[in-house]
Amino acid sequence: MLSERQRILDEVLFTKCTCNGCNQPAKDAYARSVACSYCPNGICLVDAYPLSCTKCGTPCKQSIKEVNDLNDTIIDHLEEEKTERNVKLSLHRSIRLFEMRVGLLSKYNIPLALLGYEIVTRACTLNEFQIAIKYAHTFHVALLFNLPFGYPMLTHYLFAAIAALSHEKNLPSWGKEMIETVSASLYLSHGPLDSSKNDIETENLHDLLSKVKGMFNIKTDGGELCASPAKKLYVSSAKVIMNVVNH
Repeated sequence: MLSERQRILDEVLFTKCTCNGCNQPAKDAYARSVACSYCPNGICLVDAYPLSCTKCGTPCKQSIKEVNDLNDTIIDHLEEEKTERNVKLSLHRSIRLFEMRVGLLSKYNIPLALLGYEIVTRACTLNEFQIAIKYAHTFHVALLFNLPFGYPMLTHYLFAAIAALSHEKNLPSWGKEMIETVSASLYLSHGPLDSSKNDIETENLHDLLSKVKGMFNIKTDGGELCASPAKKLYVSSAKVIMNVVNH
């Protein structure tokens, strides 16, 4: 996956990216990893053969070819569904595939996370909000682990969960941390709300986030409260950078 990103950047921008993500090729092993069949929370990284669990050391049940097939079927499915006009049919096919893969692939697996994201967005399109809420917590762990915090595309992915929460009456157990995480990500990727900039996209994201906060009476420090000390550090750094730029 890293090699594919580098190829696209080279062809489109004629440059080699040196961001943290591209400088950590080991993350690709997490992005296609599978769950261990023998211990809870164990994962088998796709970085060496034979594959083995990083927690208990037990060899993985699947061969490298089988693991690649598990990932590739999801990637192929997502590509094929881009041209499917029957959104309801596409949604049910995606759910079926997700349920077949969720016990096999790890929580850090990117194809599985993108499939969960696809289910949520299609369910919201069809007003199938209970389905959206059910799958809204299935992709943030992998995306937060594999993508730089504050990356604009990460913010858009996470907002799919917020869109689902906007149709829920009771806040799920994972909801508050998700709202706080999205608050921090939005602050870093799009900045604070500034009506003078006439940025419709940023305004819409802030409006949706404010709506959900109001629904569940969640107060964050101007949208800057984060779910962990590490993210607070990110926000503090962003504040300093913004202050320098603005002055």
